[in-house]
Amino acid sequence: MEKVHRKFLSIGILLFWFIMLGLLSQRHYGPLWKTPFPVVSQKPLSFSEEEKERWMGIYLKGQKIGYAYNSIRKDGKGYMVNDTASMNLRVMGSPQKVETATEARLGTDYKLESFNFRMSSDITSLEITGEIKENKLKLTLSSGADKSNEEIPLKDDIYLESGLSEKFGMNGLKPGKRFRALVFDPSTMSQQELNIVVEGKERIKIMGLDKDAYRMNASFKGINIIRWVDEKGEILKEESPLGFVMVKESKKDAMGVGPVAGTDIIAETVVLPNITLKDPERVSYLKLRLKDIPLQGFFLSGGRQFLKGDILEIKKEDITRVKTQDLRLPVKDKSLREFLEPTLLIQSKDQRIVDKAKDIIGKEKDPLRSSMLLMEWVYKNIEKRPTVSIPNALEVLRMKQGDCNEHTTLFTALARSAGIPTKIDIGLVYSRSAFYYHAWPEVFVGEWVSLDPTLNQFPADGTHIKFLEGDLDKQVEILRIVGKLSIEILEYR
Repeated sequence: MEKVHRKFLSIGILLFWFIMLGLLSQRHYGPLWKTPFPVVSQKPLSFSEEEKERWMGIYLKGQKIGYAYNSIRKDGKGYMVNDTASMNLRVMGSPQKVETATEARLGTDYKLESFNFRMSSDITSLEITGEIKENKLKLTLSSGADKSNEEIPLKDDIYLESGLSEKFGMNGLKPGKRFRALVFDPSTMSQQELNIVVEGKERIKIMGLDKDAYRMNASFKGINIIRWVDEKGEILKEESPLGFVMVKESKKDAMGVGPVAGTDIIAETVVLPNITLKDPERVSYLKLRLKDIPLQGFFLSGGRQFLKGDILEIKKEDITRVKTQDLRLPVKDKSLREFLEPTLLIQSKDQRIVDKAKDIIGKEKDPLRSSMLLMEWVYKNIEKRPTVSIPNALEVLRMKQGDCNEHTTLFTALARSAGIPTKIDIGLVYSRSAFYYHAWPEVFVGEWVSLDPTLNQFPADGTHIKFLEGDLDKQVEILRIVGKLSIEILEYR
């Protein structure tokens, strides 16, 4: 069975592509900026017809895949901002349409008061609402009839980028000028530090006309986005990792999206090693060289992995040596508390998740055997299907379909609800002559052990290469290496 379903590993990158799409559209139109750029003007925006409505074409590898729209208007004592993006993608040879929409209310000083973020694809949809109250951002996630909530404490005011780009122009742009901000992004529900530098002035062609533009480099967590803005701060063009480009266009041209692009988002991300592995599910030891990327800031050494220089060794865990006789569920070690807590997407305290975990585990109290039971249930009951989404456990339990992200999210929620400390790993795994981006969990059963509910592996085979661990706010960092990493296999057995 493992060999049959190993072909579905290639869909693991879909989450990261969706995050990239979200970052692309939200970074241009709708991220929530925390701590505005220094000494910006409080002069009200001038609402010319051009500033009321903006359209951008979205391209991937030179092919038109969608469009983005932004509008901002006065509304009572503040402003209303509307942002939408629509994209047609090719996923494993099949077309999928993804749409995002953000509506936000700003005060007269442009501070965010509330927002509503929606995302839908051919298979799933979700909605995230946020409201500022008492120095807290109160979030609600809705998917179908399911809802979950979370509060994020705020020390500073939050701003939308819509309008702030004009403020850059009001204060004047010049080569060498630098800006810094913290942002909250709805697509990853995380706060990130963003640094921007004005690199120079260039002449570019936009809508058939040559225009002078400032080239700006925006970077966060090692990811770079290049944008060109005019004297007023209006964004004319933007380039993001993985070959995404946004260009200012007329409404007619922007919405003129043709057939689904021929570029398959999965094929664009595979890492081809120097040799082919035989029976990868049987690999218990792997030695390889990681090339062409900086290795700082990743979880490459620890547990079953050991990094020396650019050489990484991975040893599959031997679960026959794991001692669990003194460990019973629920695990109450205070140092592991963070790996038992629910999140907006991992609703481990929801009664439906709790009841399902109890139904699967029964009276079993051994964390190792309980983990195996949960993994086997997720593997057998969740249909393997490409899914462009932000996975949340309740929706996966209801829909019972998805890729490695959905399998991992649901398993994590079920395991945490049973009292098994669980974390999410992000990295690559070998399949069909290449390494694909992938997600899988680790459980603490006396020691940390990797497993894979997408492949029904306990422990996970030695071709699983962990780069990161954590929720969406950490997972986005994988974009630092996508399209850049090279792997040389030195030894395996």
